[in-house]
Amino acid sequence: MSSRFLYIIFISFALFSCKSKVSVDGNLKSANFISLKTHQTSYDFTQPKLFELERSLEEISGLTYDSIEKVLWTHNDEEGVIFKLNPKNGKVLDKVSFAKSGDYEGITLYQDQIVIVNSAGNLFFYDPKTQETQKIKTDLGKRNNVEGLTYDTHQNVLLLACKGEPIDYDKDYPHKAIYSFDLSSNKLDAKPYMKISEEALMNYLAKELESQKMSDKQKDNLEKRLKAFAPSGIEIHPESRDIYIISARGGTLAIFDTDKQIKQLIFLDKKALPQAEGISFDADHLYISSEMKGIGGRILKFKRP
Repeated sequence: MSSRFLYIIFISFALFSCKSKVSVDGNLKSANFISLKTHQTSYDFTQPKLFELERSLEEISGLTYDSIEKVLWTHNDEEGVIFKLNPKNGKVLDKVSFAKSGDYEGITLYQDQIVIVNSAGNLFFYDPKTQETQKIKTDLGKRNNVEGLTYDTHQNVLLLACKGEPIDYDKDYPHKAIYSFDLSSNKLDAKPYMKISEEALMNYLAKELESQKMSDKQKDNLEKRLKAFAPSGIEIHPESRDIYIISARGGTLAIFDTDKQIKQLIFLDKKALPQAEGISFDADHLYISSEMKGIGGRILKFKRP
């Protein structure tokens, strides 16, 4: 065991602070995830399983689970390559090129196709059978900086989460936007599917902090982290249909209910997940991927309690 892990000190400053020391057989040795809710969360953050990925996935980005093949699909940020991963250990089962190099940020499944989005809002529909890719441009661009992608089976739309400016940018109303792309008409709705305002996030946090026994410095730290919120990944829970949105900036996970209201905030362990980019679910687990500069990417796997 590396000596740098032996001297890590974790400070609890919330009603619910998950800490764990996991065995060294490829699992995470320690973790600290913080939720301000007193009720039991949907997943057990005390014992995450760790998958260290190969060097080619150093800049792992989007993540999606394939319930048919029972595999994970992912890609890296800069190369037009899709990776098929074993969800039990993170090992690469296959890889395929779908497009030239670019800034690819999210991945999802639609029918029998794999869909990838780049930061400029272009969608790439890859057909594994024909090995052909169809590119579709949306009305989003680089200033919108698309980072997350998921498929909403109930509405037959793709949801695109933007880290940058919304289309209806308003300096007096700071917010991030999620847009929907109709797969029947292949058109993007310019009206946001969902707005995440800085005011709503901070008001929610302030209310939760009222009952917390922590120092002003600790509260300021959480406020600073949340104020940096900018979506880097999005997924819809297969059962509750809650919308899970992660932010690499500040290291947070925001959960919204079906009415698009904030349901829960979880502050991620920034040592374990320094740059959380992808999120997905299988029937029993939550997966979050993170870039790991210089050593290859990683995935943390959380089980239902």
